Amino acid sequence: MSRIAYVRVSSIDQNTDRQEIALKKIKIDHYFVEKVSGKNTNRPELKKMLDFIRKGDTIYIESISRLARSTRDLLSIIQQLQDKSVDIVSLKEKIDTSTPQGRFVLTIFGALSELERENTLQRQKEGIAAARIKGKRFGRPRIEKPQNWDKVIALWKKGQITAIEAKNRLNLNHGTFYRMAKKNIKIEFPKPDKETIRKIIKLRLNGLSNKEIAHKLNIKLETVRKYKNTTLAQLNDGQQDMIEMIKKIKHPK
Repeated sequence: MSRIAYVRVSSIDQNTDRQEIALKKIKIDHYFVEKVSGKNTNRPELKKMLDFIRKGDTIYIESISRLARSTRDLLSIIQQLQDKSVDIVSLKEKIDTSTPQGRFVLTIFGALSELERENTLQRQKEGIAAARIKGKRFGRPRIEKPQNWDKVIALWKKGQITAIEAKNRLNLNHGTFYRMAKKNIKIEFPKPDKETIRKIIKLRLNGLSNKEIAHKLNIKLETVRKYKNTTLAQLNDGQQDMIEMIKKIKHPK
């Protein structure tokens, strides 16, 4: 267990004598000293110290303001110390987290942290509500229908082009194409032919998931699920295929 001192002044011109004198009475094992503003936690020596500390160590500071200027940063640092089971002693404020009184102060800090988080979430909700009143949209931008939508979809519905060709002509990906089709048109998706059903069954026997099969064959996931209990034997000419597939599963190469 080490005694570690953290010393900070805001600029290179300032000296650390006052803090070092205050800490001199304590037998410090390691010093981390830096001359940089405490406006945030982006401080080289602070980061080194937080990486260096181990369970059971104690950090000594001349005052809380040396560790952090803002309440948020202070609470964040204290949380990191708690997570590593490291105590902190502040000489000016007479805080020692190894004592019941010091742990009580930490409890107050924790309550302040929770209050700050709740206030932040409340401000976010209020900000979102205000933005929506002004007409601002959140989430994924809405994709408008392509100009040639009606023409391409009409050909697809008639079976003159495949879904792959349709989505390529519309310059849409697989998921977007089917989402827009489901939302904008009332259509019975073409029933897969016997060959497609056979492929679904074979891919499932090979261990592929429904999602993987749908992606591989470029068909709807619902279509794959529809034939989850179908076997090759149930297809008129699928008996031999079924036998061959069973042989491959029982006697893999």
